[in-house]
Amino acid sequence: MLLKRIQRIIKKGFKYLKMYGFLPTVKKILKTVYFRILYCNKATKTLNLSNNINLENYSTVIVFENNFGWNKIMKQRPQQIAENLPDDVLMFYHSHEDADFGKGERITFIKHNLVVIDLGYFRDVVLDFLANYYNKYLMVYSTDYIPYERIQMYEEYRYKVIYEYVDDLNEELSGEAYNDLMSRHINMLSDENVYVVSTATKLKNKIESCSNKNASLITNGVDYEHFKYNEYLIPEDMMEIRKNHEVVLCYYGALATWFDYELINKVAANKRYAIVLIGQDYDNTLNDSKVLDNENVYYLGRKQYEELPAYGCNVDICIIPFVINEITEATSPVKLFEYMAMEKPIVTTALPECKKYKSVFYSASHNEFIDNIEKACSVANNEDYKNTEIEEAKANTWSAKALDMIRFVNNERDWSIKNQINAILNDNNYSRIIVWRSPFGWDVPLFQRPQHIARQFAQQDCLVFYEVSLNTDKVVTLSKAEDNLYLINYGNWTVKRLFEECLANQSKTVYIQIYSTNWSMSVEEIENYIGQGFNLLYEYIDDISPELSGTDEIPEYVLAKYNYAMEHISVPVVTTAKQIYEDVVSKRGKENMVFACNGVDYKYFQDLSRDYKFEKSFTEIINNGKINVCYYGALAKWFDYDLVKRINKENKYNIILIGIEYDDSYKLSGIDKLENVYFIGSKEYAILKYYAAKMDILTIPFVINSITQATSPLKLFEYMALHKPIVTTAMQECKNYKSVLVAENHEEFIECLEKAFELKKDEEYIKLLDVEAMENDWSHKAKIILELLEQNEKQ
Repeated sequence: MLLKRIQRIIKKGFKYLKMYGFLPTVKKILKTVYFRILYCNKATKTLNLSNNINLENYSTVIVFENNFGWNKIMKQRPQQIAENLPDDVLMFYHSHEDADFGKGERITFIKHNLVVIDLGYFRDVVLDFLANYYNKYLMVYSTDYIPYERIQMYEEYRYKVIYEYVDDLNEELSGEAYNDLMSRHINMLSDENVYVVSTATKLKNKIESCSNKNASLITNGVDYEHFKYNEYLIPEDMMEIRKNHEVVLCYYGALATWFDYELINKVAANKRYAIVLIGQDYDNTLNDSKVLDNENVYYLGRKQYEELPAYGCNVDICIIPFVINEITEATSPVKLFEYMAMEKPIVTTALPECKKYKSVFYSASHNEFIDNIEKACSVANNEDYKNTEIEEAKANTWSAKALDMIRFVNNERDWSIKNQINAILNDNNYSRIIVWRSPFGWDVPLFQRPQHIARQFAQQDCLVFYEVSLNTDKVVTLSKAEDNLYLINYGNWTVKRLFEECLANQSKTVYIQIYSTNWSMSVEEIENYIGQGFNLLYEYIDDISPELSGTDEIPEYVLAKYNYAMEHISVPVVTTAKQIYEDVVSKRGKENMVFACNGVDYKYFQDLSRDYKFEKSFTEIINNGKINVCYYGALAKWFDYDLVKRINKENKYNIILIGIEYDDSYKLSGIDKLENVYFIGSKEYAILKYYAAKMDILTIPFVINSITQATSPLKLFEYMALHKPIVTTAMQECKNYKSVLVAENHEEFIECLEKAFELKKDEEYIKLLDVEAMENDWSHKAKIILELLEQNEKQ
């Protein structure tokens, strides 16, 4: 990819040198280097975007990669679509043209939803800025070479692609870029992330004949307010023409090989007509054609977009005299709709895209074209004809075209998502649906209760949709994790809406499962779910406290949902600790609730490969002759750092800590400076068991408070399954198991460590660990909860 990029830069450099010469090329290089230095501060660029753009205001974002530039003499489809997008659609329009920016700038805010930006300097910033925004598209044109590798890069960032198939891909038009364009075109048609917009029926038919794409036909259009008829003053260079000729015909646009000069010569034979040509001599064919040898053919050169209505409104007939070939048969002429808006009779050759409109005098031959000029003259002042033109112009405004494009890509996306969801729902290999609605994340270093319960529900006759976290999971819409278990991106508002619509239209019982610690969902959302016929499953898993939430006060939504669950007996409640169970009983009695503490994936922790390779530093620690004591999990305020200091004084234990720093308590504790303490960071769930299995003793050294007394430590059961002696402080939930050595104080903890080391190879003790581990397999926990749901459904 890098090699191709270098090749393109060199090729572009030589092309620029050939076109502009040595000094301009050197100047261009120096300017590029200058802007690279000026715009190297990523934080400043990001701040510029975030200060000017609030993404919450937009339903859709489009990044338009192109080589057109913005401030061009002719305003064409790219600029028109960009300017006419609905207010809730934001576009980043790429330009590398100096004329599009102020001095020293590479970004211009045209209006609130349109940003002209040099992505050569801002691409990485835009990608980061939109990283967590999901309804986003990359737009590219078929005739404009944007490398396919760059398109793939955007797709990796979860962009869908709007591919505008705007002209026939023809070697004559595309020149040396033809092979690259065709190769990319083929890839676009086979890419499931690409939505194809075609501008002509022939192009649409081509797409549908060679691929399974549903291509949308969105022709070119008109800025009606800009072109609508007005009594403009006659432009100075038209005064003599208008004065000396009875009928003035006008064409504006490119003058190239597809322009029918032979036809113009035939029309010019009638001296009654003046033929005004406005535009660029694209390929020098105008001069070669000799049509300017006719005394009644006038070439006025190029005109600014702003000037065109004054010319068009001061002629009698507007014409499109194109030869008929592969290129023109696939062309939707922008000028066609502009002519309509100016209320001028229109005469064209046999262009398929012109034949569609009542106001067009469509000509199958040169003779018919000439005859149609006379017919056009006869309706020049006909009000019915003018009304037809106005009606057709207004039906083809750029705002309508832009809206059609957004509706197409969003509807196609919606259709695809709904099909995917309904296919899952209609599989019918389940008895109920459970939607996990707490953004805990799936692909996190430590698998916790949410993932384990979800897996078990899926294995026990439930269809589970698990909400992912934007921070950890790369799921755009839906992704299958396991049989009957799907990851769903609720951060994608469209997915949320469509998913819940599909859920509401199926017959199975639906549960919205939430945690007591969930910050994000309001009671209003819960009531909305209930109103749709869904049920709530409330898992009360920890003490409701500010300390656990990491806040000064209990978060509003956490407390509100707790109160809702306590006040509504109809809500099934799952508790995980005796203290929590008793709290629920005191609030609402024992009805419609169950105790299901944490557990273990027993088979997983029993399955240990002997070939796992540890890093050298870890091997050196565990082989230094001391007894290896380990804790894994969060290092937080409820961790007993003083106990670790006491253990350290024995100087016979390695204290190995695996996990994350939940708050700043670890750094403040000072244990990181102790000789026998080793904090080795977090380990992925897939490899954590190998580290724990190398230990002599596994521990849970928590301080005793309202949080830890209401905690069912998940690691406790994993320790059991690993057949390692367990020592904990005096947590209520640890006292329930015979295999756990529970210490009431620090000195007793030291005594328990000594006893645990003696039990390390005790076969009876290991059997006890094994039995208690199996009794607490996650499959049993899920079964308890599902039995509660079955009882709830019978009521």
